Amino acid sequence: MLLNKKKELRYVFFGSSTIISRGLEYLVLIFLASYFSKEIYGRFELYKKIIELTSCFLAFGFPTLIMTYTKSSLSKINFTLLSILFSAILLIIIIPIFSYWNILFLIIPILFYTHFFYSGSIIQSFNLVYLGSQYAGYYKLIVSFLFSLVIFLFAYYFNYKYKSLINACYLLYLIMLIRYIFIFYNYLSSGLFDNIKKYSKLFFKILFSSFTLVVTNFVSMAFLYTDIFIINLLDINPMPVIGDYSFVLNIANVLLIIPLTIVQVDINNVKYDNTLIINLIKKIKKYILLFIIPVIIIYLLLTNLIVHKFDNTTTLFILVIFAKIFQALTIPYGFFLIIKKDFSFNLMINILSLVLNIVLSYLLYNSFGVYAIAFVSIFVLAFRYLMLKLRLRSEFIKLRQQI
Repeated sequence: MLLNKKKELRYVFFGSSTIISRGLEYLVLIFLASYFSKEIYGRFELYKKIIELTSCFLAFGFPTLIMTYTKSSLSKINFTLLSILFSAILLIIIIPIFSYWNILFLIIPILFYTHFFYSGSIIQSFNLVYLGSQYAGYYKLIVSFLFSLVIFLFAYYFNYKYKSLINACYLLYLIMLIRYIFIFYNYLSSGLFDNIKKYSKLFFKILFSSFTLVVTNFVSMAFLYTDIFIINLLDINPMPVIGDYSFVLNIANVLLIIPLTIVQVDINNVKYDNTLIINLIKKIKKYILLFIIPVIIIYLLLTNLIVHKFDNTTTLFILVIFAKIFQALTIPYGFFLIIKKDFSFNLMINILSLVLNIVLSYLLYNSFGVYAIAFVSIFVLAFRYLMLKLRLRSEFIKLRQQI
């Protein structure tokens, strides 16, 4: 009984830390949306999306890998260090592309998001599995507060306001790098090379599995990011449109906090008892239904009372919310597919979804504008959800019989 109570308290604390950190992020984004012109806000969001999408690629599915594969303390440390090293090598490979686009100044921000960002980074997964959900919760709270504060200060007091996030990443990356050198110091000073050599063989054996995770994570983000790039490519005056669409996405993404928090907290338990996935999915569905109406009301209040310049985006927001519902419902199925090591199907369905989203958005944008992107997102995310659900249908029938 006491154990269950402690577990529940850890769950509540970690969930609360996620909500608070996201809340701080949203407060800053709302401030920036109201403070910046749509042109500046659009450019800010374009750089932010490049950073986030590239960091998703560089992480190479390792955050999920660390949470699902590692069991011993030594394996958690080694896989984390190997993941950081591998992501740095990947970044070196893509530097010429960034040089060609004249965006080399995004390199350090990309590394910050890949290694140290408070949600979805390599270090945050290490925090969860090695240092525990309580430490990970404190990490989220502290880093999100510092990050939000520094962005606000750079945006309000300095020139080149659309680079406020970039400058904040430079400062935070240095601080977090020093912090985690101290955490890993004892390990780094004894037996580093022997341990790296020992675990590198296993690490490279599961790179194919990691690649499927890359595609999974990339597809989940592609509905946010490739859409922005299509607008930037096809629209005559893209920055205000990117500003509109990004503002809508930033608010709608609050729905994803629910499944991501629940899955992150319960992933270890589901690994050892697969039947728990049934209750986890029910819990996610219940909270999503509870949150939909409040999120829509909050959006209407924001656009009518605070951020008036986005009051023309209500229809777009409603469409994107429908897309987010399907994306939120898909998350536990995606994680369970990884636990069951069904990598081939995972890879196939995510590549198909990504290609469908890009091709349909590209073909329909000139005719229907930004609404085409929203409709395509609904269609593709619903398709992906149904395919994963059908794939796991027989597995779920067996699990229900065991309950």
